[in-house]
Order: sequence, then C-alpha cells, then structure tokens
Amino acid sequence: MITLTVDIQASTQSGACLLTLCKICQEPFTPQAHNQVYCGPVCKRKREADATRLGITYERRCRNCDRFFTTAIPKKQFCQPTCQREHVIRRQHSRAHEVPSLEPEALSYIKIDKAASGTRLVILSDTQIPFHDTRVLGGVSRFLVDWKPNTLILNGDIADCYELSNYDKSPSRVAHLQDEVTEVRYWLKRWREDVGPEGTIHYILGNHEARLSRFLTRRAPELAGLEDLTLYRLYGLGELNMQLIAYEGWIEYLGFRISHGARVSNSAPAAGMTARQMIIRRGGSGVIGHTHRRAQVSFRDDKGIHTWYEGGCLCNLRPFYGKEPFDWAHAFLYGEVHNNKLHLHLVNIYEDGFWAGGNYYAI
Repeated sequence: MITLTVDIQASTQSGACLLTLCKICQEPFTPQAHNQVYCGPVCKRKREADATRLGITYERRCRNCDRFFTTAIPKKQFCQPTCQREHVIRRQHSRAHEVPSLEPEALSYIKIDKAASGTRLVILSDTQIPFHDTRVLGGVSRFLVDWKPNTLILNGDIADCYELSNYDKSPSRVAHLQDEVTEVRYWLKRWREDVGPEGTIHYILGNHEARLSRFLTRRAPELAGLEDLTLYRLYGLGELNMQLIAYEGWIEYLGFRISHGARVSNSAPAAGMTARQMIIRRGGSGVIGHTHRRAQVSFRDDKGIHTWYEGGCLCNLRPFYGKEPFDWAHAFLYGEVHNNKLHLHLVNIYEDGFWAGGNYYAI
C-alpha cells in the first residue's frame, strides 16, 4: 500500500497520468471526470446496493421537474430517466434562440466606462414579487431613501410570473396574475420615489420575467404582437423612466459584469460555487443573481484583484411550493466609485435587520 501511494503521487507530479483510488475496490484508475470516485459501473452499483441495504438515503431535488425525491445515490440529479432526457434536450437549445425576446424597448447590454468619484450604486435581485419578504423590502427601501444612490440596478426576477410557469401550480394561486402585476408596479413606483427623479434605474430581466415571452411564443403566438402585452408596458417602465435590459443581457459597470445569470451550481458547499464557475468561464469581476445565495469569491492575476458576487435574494426564504431546507440568503449590494473604481459591499440581512451605509436598519 505504501509503494502504491508513492507511485500515484510520483506519476501525478510528473504529469504522466492522473490516478486516484476507487472508493470501493481501492484499485488505482484514471478518472474521466474531476468528480469520478468509482473505477467503473460495477463498483458504482455495489456502492448503491450497500447504501440500499444499510438504509442510507438522500433527499434530492430534480433538476428538471423541481420535485423532491429520495435516492440511495448521493449525487443523483434527476428523479427518473425521462426527466434526464428532457433536461438534455433543453440544454441542446439555447434559450436565446428558442424563445425570442418580445420586448422591443429592451437593450442587449449597457457599458459604462467612467463614473465620477462619489457615484453611488445599489443592486437588488430576486424579489420574486408576490413571494417577496415585505419586512426585508421595507428595510431596503428605507436604506435607499437615506443613501440616495445615483444608480439602482434591479438584477432580474423582480417579478415571479408564477401563473405563466411550466411547473404544476397551486389551485389557490391560479388566475392572480393581475394582482402580481399590480404589486410589481407598486414596488417599482416606490423604488423610483426612494431613489428620486434624478436617479438612474436599470431593470435587467431574469428567467422568471422571461416566462411571459415563453408563454406567448409557445401557447399564444397570435397575441405575441400586441404592444401592450410586454413587461415594459404592463409595469409602466416608461412612465417611471426605467431602462429595460433584455433577458441574458448585462451591464458592464467599471469592469464589473452585472447580469442575472442562468447557472446554479449544486455542488457542496453550494454558496460561492456559481461565482467560482463564472471566474473560470469569464474571469474579471461581476455580480450575478439567480442562485438566491450570498457569496463573495475573489482571485488575483497579472491584471489585479477580481471579485465575483452572488447577490442573494429578497424573496420569502420559505416558499410554499418547496420543502425546506433551502440554502437561500437575504442580501443585496451597494457601492461607491472612487478613482473610477467601483467598491462594492455585500450586505448580510439577518432576521432582525442589517447594517449598511453606516446605519442599522431593523426589520
């Protein structure tokens, strides 16, 4: 065993091959993926059989249908083969090409290269109205009034569009779409009043807002051309002087790529793993929503220090449509520009309040 360990380490350091030990048979093998821990299907089936015999089970959430299921396989991602096939088919088609944008007023991206020192910025995401946390949004609203940012970025999934989703719906929630639109308009108007008429507000569409375009394209294409059936008109963004950014669009703000995002890493620990993926895929610095997790991951290269943020969420952490535990966390970001560099702060929102901008805000 000692000789075997030395041989594995030596071959790894020399770059000849990368070996690891199978968790079942303890034989060395060359993994085909970074997370492969079994040498072959025989050992994998033996591990599953042992787990079933000992009564070891795991509760997982299906990546396709979003339902919870029990399995003896610790990293199983789908509840049944049909869900896995449907997920693969979806991944083969880009959402941007599959569902065309029905928001003519939306921009693909905005790039901001210069900002005066003292310019203030706030980023909110994933309120998912009407499943928002009213207490938390009330505290954030008071912070906006006190801090008066020059720019407010609503980073996607501000609305939930629950009735337009493809998931099974609660009968008690169906046909409440107008109530949701009314609630969204209320908060958009309130944020405009908090920021003031001189402030700039950008609204980046998330995957939840994209449900309207998807619904019209797939189920009611005859209505897709109506001018009033756009989020820009339904939410009154023109009246509120808000700029709309298309789904999968972004804002390049002094080197930070701010986008809602479409990736969620389920690796453990989950918080921060999606930010790490963005570092690998894009490099630089940025802010993403979508994960509902709160994280900050930094790295350094020859160009300096870079940071990616997962901006948390402002919705209810205990939604009626799922089972606990969720690893979601309440948070938002605010920052200030100095010497044309954006200095961001990730605010942790606790059960009783949060500290931001030199003040404490009870909720």
